[in-house]
Amino acid sequence: MKAEGQSAREQYEKLMEQGIYVRYYQLPRLADMLRITVGTEAEMEEVYAALSRMIEQLSC
Repeated sequence: MKAEGQSAREQYEKLMEQGIYVRYYQLPRLADMLRITVGTEAEMEEVYAALSRMIEQLSC
């Protein structure tokens, strides 16, 4: 997911604030991407809800 107006680093920080741990690599080819690995369905729902909130806030 690449949200317009928000860098991968900003997305990473917002998810970390919510207790959602994702990978951010500050490397030239990966600096605009996040790596997300989800274990359980409950975790997936939590990540999806957090990302949906982030997208909603950007569109306001």
